[in-house]
Amino acid sequence: MKEEVKTIERGKHDLEVAKILLAEVEYSDVVLFQYWQGINRILL
Repeated sequence: MKEEVKTIERGKHDLEVAKILLAEVEYSDVVLFQYWQGINRILL
C-alpha cells in the first residue's frame, strides 16, 4: 500500500511539473511526456 501512495504522489508531481512547463516554456513534446508519465503512474 505504501508503494502505491508513493507512485500516486510521483504521478501528481509529474502533472504539476507539466503545468509549470506549459506556463513557462512551450516545449510541447516535454509537456506531453510529463502529462503522459503522470497519468501513467496514477492509473497503472
